[in-house]
Amino acid sequence: MTRVFRGVTTTPEKLIKRHGFKAWQSLDRNAALNVIASYCLKGTYNPPNVNNALVSNMLKRQIDLALIRRPTEGEQDYQRRREAFCPNLNDLRVLVKKEKRNDTFWISTDPTPACGGYAGNYVYWIELPELRVVSPGFKHKGISIGNRQGRFAKLLTDGSGQVVALDLYGNAGAEYAFLTGIKLDWIKYVKHKQRSAIPESYELVTGLEFEGPWYKMPTGWQHNKVQPKPPTARTKPPRPDKRNRPRITK
Repeated sequence: MTRVFRGVTTTPEKLIKRHGFKAWQSLDRNAALNVIASYCLKGTYNPPNVNNALVSNMLKRQIDLALIRRPTEGEQDYQRRREAFCPNLNDLRVLVKKEKRNDTFWISTDPTPACGGYAGNYVYWIELPELRVVSPGFKHKGISIGNRQGRFAKLLTDGSGQVVALDLYGNAGAEYAFLTGIKLDWIKYVKHKQRSAIPESYELVTGLEFEGPWYKMPTGWQHNKVQPKPPTARTKPPRPDKRNRPRITK
């Protein structure tokens, strides 16, 4: 089991309606792996096929910034650097740490409830299948991950390959960035500094490792439970019996 935390302003009710956490620009597993592969393969950088214009433009902006000609760089040196340019996951890490706009394609989480300074909002406790570091040469349905993964960023996935995430390090601390969504059933508990922000029906849970108060999120069957409609005293009047009505002739 892998445990992470996410601090956001999203209420539990909205989170349930959205069926968990999704990035602004959601990617499926194959698109997420294509993005990772484009930062790990040797040779000239090839933009990934993600079928999303906003994501493609974001990645292009980052590469264009990396390839800006330096003031002291001669034309030959500049062209040589462009031809030899090949990013790794450290470059993707810089993008994740910097970008906070609505074209982002990842979900940021933290290994602790501090949530990188976002703990003043709702904090969600997430437990998902055990993630492991992907070794160089990983292949999944024709998508190959090379060995240029970087020192401060590691690719993570679960046993089934359904989850694609990055383990990132930096001066601001560790971060787990999920390129695939976080399912609602993986979100176990929620807390907020104001009790009134938590639905009254949520059960208080004590004895957990991290300081609360933590409240239990509804289980899967409760998410989809349909409440019966209350009975009403109003009844429709009976329909008239047309069988014995006299026939009117002209």
